Amino acid sequence: NGNLTSWRYNSGSLAVASRCSVSGDGLKTVMARQVGSFTIESCDVEGNQLTTGGERFNVSMRGASVVHVSVADKEDGTYHCTFRASVSGPYKVTISLHGVPLPGSPFAIQVLRPSPYVPKCVLSGPGLKGAAIRETTYIDVEFRDAFDQLTHCEDVDVWLDRVSPTAFVPGSYEATG
Repeated sequence: NGNLTSWRYNSGSLAVASRCSVSGDGLKTVMARQVGSFTIESCDVEGNQLTTGGERFNVSMRGASVVHVSVADKEDGTYHCTFRASVSGPYKVTISLHGVPLPGSPFAIQVLRPSPYVPKCVLSGPGLKGAAIRETTYIDVEFRDAFDQLTHCEDVDVWLDRVSPTAFVPGSYEATG
């Protein structure tokens, strides 16, 4: 009939960028110098998750520092991506398949400077149980961030309250206040 139909076929690729999805905590907020991660789920034209690997996703991260994103093909249709930013600040993660961006790409990620988060810090040492006049004691502080990871120390204000028992009788006393 003389009519030609033009179409493109990428042999070996079943995934369609517009049907793929990306998820994971690493797409929102991460701490500097700690591993962030997210997962790409490859899907076909009907939105069904693929059960095999082999796709070549292009993943890049741009921001305050140069960051390499490692993409591991799990060979089940998912791809586990990890990165470690050394400098805090805003970043953008761009994910594409055959030059077509995945839904939501680019993703805005905030990399935070790890700072101590009081509810996660750990105190230990004999100074927690008490202190005596003219005797040295100490308290150890293990600084942890909001993700329960060790972080740098900061200045700490420590004060002691004097507790006087109401009666000088041998035994245990509870300090309140």
